[in-house]
Amino acid sequence: MRHVLLIHPSFFSRSKSEKLIENIRRKLLSRRIRIFSIKFERNFIILDVSDLAGARRILIGMFGIEKVSIAKKTCNDFSNVVNAIRAVGQEIILPKEKFLVKVELYANGLRSLGYKERDIEFASSGQLASELSSRGARPARSKDAVDRLVQSYINKKYAYVCIETTASLGGIPFGSQYHKVACSMHSQLSVSSCMASIRCGFLPEILLPYINKEDLKNKLRLSKSVIDMIDKKRYRIFIAHVIPPSSFNAGTKAILLENIYYKMLTLLPGDVVIISLPTTIFPTWYINSVINDVISAGKIPWTPFLFEIPEIKDYNIRSRTAAHTHIFNFESQVNYFSSHLRQLPSLDNKFDQELYEEHKQIINAVSRRAIETMKTISFKIGSNYVHDITDAI
Repeated sequence: MRHVLLIHPSFFSRSKSEKLIENIRRKLLSRRIRIFSIKFERNFIILDVSDLAGARRILIGMFGIEKVSIAKKTCNDFSNVVNAIRAVGQEIILPKEKFLVKVELYANGLRSLGYKERDIEFASSGQLASELSSRGARPARSKDAVDRLVQSYINKKYAYVCIETTASLGGIPFGSQYHKVACSMHSQLSVSSCMASIRCGFLPEILLPYINKEDLKNKLRLSKSVIDMIDKKRYRIFIAHVIPPSSFNAGTKAILLENIYYKMLTLLPGDVVIISLPTTIFPTWYINSVINDVISAGKIPWTPFLFEIPEIKDYNIRSRTAAHTHIFNFESQVNYFSSHLRQLPSLDNKFDQELYEEHKQIINAVSRRAIETMKTISFKIGSNYVHDITDAI
């Protein structure tokens, strides 16, 4: 029996299998992992490589993949399948665990096999129950009581018994939309919006606005989680020094800076500007004003989280790199903006839309000065690109 990887594409990636396979092949070959075979069969991709563990680490950090399984490959006749399930079960089922054997058939003309899913499940469960009784392990009586799942897939020629399954990033393959969108990396909410566009297969053009050196370090640290996910050897970002008026309080300054950043995004390549202004945090008249400004500049505004902020459990996406692990903490960003919004005079009916319109000249002036300082920095995505960016500035 040979070990292979089963790649389970996300639901929306199944129609983009060619792009997903192209991305997988390019990524593995760039890490010098030899590919013996790769093919798409119904709902999963079968991958035979020289380094299973290394390939799995790479694949669980790729978009378009729901999960990745290390599996034993065997012939699909009844006895071989049962023996493979029994061998894997003995390997992965721990003492006193309740297990479930699950078999799925993915092929036409299976009548020639002479069995159905339940035949395999019943036979292999019985043998495992007998052999693992000394460990106190036993079959689960219901799906809700399962501690360990022994999952198998059977196609026309072979059966694959999963030893270990790891969740990946989901979404659709990187770059499969062949469309550029402009994103700003100025807050964790804006980072989440950029990540949402990447998950949907778009190519981000990233603006990194900063106020001072310390702010630049924070923005680079924040944007690293996204840049690490970009499936390219070389990449470029736009960096601009923004000098906000010192006369405003922190809350007013935060609101005006948001508008400045989106005004700068309209100058970046691409037809679309990603706006991260949820109605749960920002007033609707303010969101409408920003959207109208983007449209007036000849761009299309997209608002991934207009009516809600991302759930913590759904968007705490880990950037899987060799040296670092970054976690988006959107809750802290929501608390940050909420604390500033409480300070805004708008809650006292003083800072309203009319007063905001009076600040438009300041917004335009600050934007123009920032645009004059904007630089395009190209770099190789690797372990030291953050230092490359700071050195270039």
